[in-house]
Amino acid sequence: GNADFLTCDAFTWYGFEEETKERLSVFMPKYQVNYAMLKKAPVHCRFLHCLPANRGEEVTSQVVDCDQSIVFDQAENRLHTELALCAAFLVDERSLARYARSNHKNTYDDQIIGIIKELRA
Repeated sequence: GNADFLTCDAFTWYGFEEETKERLSVFMPKYQVNYAMLKKAPVHCRFLHCLPANRGEEVTSQVVDCDQSIVFDQAENRLHTELALCAAFLVDERSLARYARSNHKNTYDDQIIGIIKELRA
């Protein structure tokens, strides 16, 4: 194959437990992302998943934990995006200015503050 990325979503969801058996019988093993499938892709191919992953269902632990997996980087990026959106919708200008001057910021805070200011411009 020539895929740059492999991705999948959960086969089952919370609140729909009564569908689990039927869904797994339809999707597994044909659509499960496993190491055999990943090995057919080029070595630069990366695996993505929106998490939480149901290990052993839509994806195997071997794929989630391998060097080609970037699921935890993806989750971290989503976290910072969601925090920026929350701040953009919930933080007033005075609080934003006070936080921008504080000494308790991490490496992403200046980027988040910049995004919020751009959104409000």
